[in-house]
Amino acid sequence: MKKINSLKDLINIVFITLILGVVLYVSLDIYNISKTLKELQREKVSLIIENEKATLETLLKFNFLDELENEIKKIISISKNIRDIRIYTKNKKFIYSNEKADNKIEIPLKNGKIEVYYENKLLKEFFRKYFIRFVIYVVIFFSLMIYLFLVIKRKINKLNLLAKKVENINFRNVSSIENVDNIYEINNIIKAINTLLKQANIFYQNQKKFLQRVIRYKNQLENAQKISEMFSFEYDCKTKEFTIIGKNIDSINLKAIKNLDNFLDHLVEEDKIVFKNVLKEACEGKEFEIIHKFINDKNKILFFKSVGKLMKDKVLGVSLNVTDEIMRQRKIEFLAYH
Repeated sequence: MKKINSLKDLINIVFITLILGVVLYVSLDIYNISKTLKELQREKVSLIIENEKATLETLLKFNFLDELENEIKKIISISKNIRDIRIYTKNKKFIYSNEKADNKIEIPLKNGKIEVYYENKLLKEFFRKYFIRFVIYVVIFFSLMIYLFLVIKRKINKLNLLAKKVENINFRNVSSIENVDNIYEINNIIKAINTLLKQANIFYQNQKKFLQRVIRYKNQLENAQKISEMFSFEYDCKTKEFTIIGKNIDSINLKAIKNLDNFLDHLVEEDKIVFKNVLKEACEGKEFEIIHKFINDKNKILFFKSVGKLMKDKVLGVSLNVTDEIMRQRKIEFLAYH
């Protein structure tokens, strides 16, 4: 069975099914009416002959052929359907043929039978009248069906046009679409789409402003980090992935640090063990704050203060260059004791 993929397919199936149903109903109706009219006509002819068969049999028995012919003419004129009467007995037969007819009945006699050929005028008259009405009804019915079918298909085409319009919408630039038809349901759909477009446009504008603020704040933060010689890092406790967050600062090429091993290569030996331990403890939920030495690409030893804590299976930390502060503190201590 073919799968129904669209309203057009459904309308075609309904239309064809309705036509077949009407044709079947009319065919059955005509068959039943024809059968009934044939039975009525047969009973009518049989009743006429039954009433006259004794007379016909007697006239033939005594060989009153002229009177028999007149009696048959009288029967034919009364019935208006009988065309041919044939009387058969053991010793005699009489045939009166007026016109050829297709329908035949046999009426039994004591010593023979009567064959009657007749036309079914009831059926012909009915079909003459019924056919005219039937043609009128069929023309009206199919005209209405075709009109309805074309209207529905036109509305479906409008819906497809609306679907293409919706598919090609750029909500960043379009806040409404034009109506494609004046039908109530399509108007409601377009109103709902336009309402959604307005909301989407407002949301987009708000998101655009928010992203602009985020970018501005991010640039400000990166500039502040660069000025203050500071960077952020992230350590995933499950995957052991270590990531530096921030742009290069004057003293360190941060882009060269791809993982934890790269970072530890820039630490002095004793600080490597300390940094590994604080990361391990941080993964267990302990916050840390340490000062460690960092060797930059020029083999200059810098002092950084790193603080961090666990947030959702990741250790987030910040490192700040405190070299100048350490050197000033050492100079003060040297002057105090020397």
